[in-house]
Amino acid sequence: MTNGTDNAAAANPLDPAGSVLEKRVLYLFLFTQLFSNLLSRMVDVNLNVVPVAFLLFALIFALKKSGWTAVEVVCIATATVFAVYVFDPRSRFSYNAMSIRDSVIPVLCLFVGVRVAAHGGRMVRFLNWMFLLFVGYGIAQELAFYSGSLGSILPWDAAWLQKMEEGGIWNIYQGPILRFFGVMNTFSEYQNYVAIVSTFLWFNAGMIKGVGRLVLLLNVLLAILFLGLSMERSPIALFLIVLGIWHVRHLGKKSARLLVCVVAGIAVVAAMLLSGLGELEIDPRLSVAYKRLENVLTLNLAKDEAVQERLEKEWRTAADLASEHYLGIGPGRVTQSAKDYERYVAPHNNFLMIFLAYGVVGLLLFGLLLVLILYQTTGLRSSLTYYSFGVTVGYCLLAIFNVPLTLKSGILYFVIAGYLCGVASDRGTDGVAAADGAGEGEAAA
Repeated sequence: MTNGTDNAAAANPLDPAGSVLEKRVLYLFLFTQLFSNLLSRMVDVNLNVVPVAFLLFALIFALKKSGWTAVEVVCIATATVFAVYVFDPRSRFSYNAMSIRDSVIPVLCLFVGVRVAAHGGRMVRFLNWMFLLFVGYGIAQELAFYSGSLGSILPWDAAWLQKMEEGGIWNIYQGPILRFFGVMNTFSEYQNYVAIVSTFLWFNAGMIKGVGRLVLLLNVLLAILFLGLSMERSPIALFLIVLGIWHVRHLGKKSARLLVCVVAGIAVVAAMLLSGLGELEIDPRLSVAYKRLENVLTLNLAKDEAVQERLEKEWRTAADLASEHYLGIGPGRVTQSAKDYERYVAPHNNFLMIFLAYGVVGLLLFGLLLVLILYQTTGLRSSLTYYSFGVTVGYCLLAIFNVPLTLKSGILYFVIAGYLCGVASDRGTDGVAAADGAGEGEAAA
């Protein structure tokens, strides 16, 4: 089925997916997006400009072949407003310019996602194999750390940690546990990628054949294992939210089985919490991470230090600034890459960050973009609608506490959003397969 749809799309003059050069650029973009940080650490040379270069080439192809749907028009409008604010005189231009990488480029990646959908199964199958290396490295990092041999097994990672500590980066540990960053430079980006890419491959199971199906199964299992060993609550929550909303579609025909699974899961979690997971609380390496997980699972946020710090300091400061500056305060003061700016503000909330950076107009356009993404992927009798809602709702919930819609995490979201929009608008070469049940793994038999 995949080969036939690929060939049909290549012959479609409205959606030419036959550009060999474009395919190679997309392959290289995906590969370097995943592995440029690791390669930089291994050779001790900064190669992070490479994925940016391939991304810009991919954007050129994508914009030339755009169908200019409503969501794409709003995407351009949002990116334009964000880009205009680079010249905001209230912040230094050098810091404002950093927001291009942090916020403008991720939004424009929606166009790249549409082109990934145009090449459909080829991209999914390539990503399936690359993800095996991606998540496998994270497992290796966890095992090396827990065995006390990180320095000897992964010396470039140990060197990177030392550099971070010397630079005063304080959040690289969760208590004594390393916040595992895998092949990337930050734990939040890597762990979000593990959570989302694994569900994306699962959703597209119908495009994966033969040995690739075994690789897909291994990828999902390794992702679950990695998230469990990391004990980081945000990516675990993201993974569960996406899967939960995506599988809501089974409530009608498989409600009994789903209810049993949910009740069993709640019972297991309750039993673990009531027992205190004795060894986890005793083990000094795990107690902090366990307590953070327990606070979320028991909704005991009043005693959670991270939540209280946001409520009492970061959100309050950001909200006060927002109430006084409806046109924002300029991206240079809030964009993550400008943390060394003496006037830097850290809202720890993606929507407050966008309001402070780009004002009411920027926030309204960004919100409209998210709504249109959901609208364009709604209405099909398939799992696509539910999966799209799962990813967007998951990201938006995380965005209340962090800024996952910027930098590499933002690139991932908008590439996947563009992919889903491309499939929904029949511009994906395997769009019919994905929309009509391949996401459930049923079309791959």
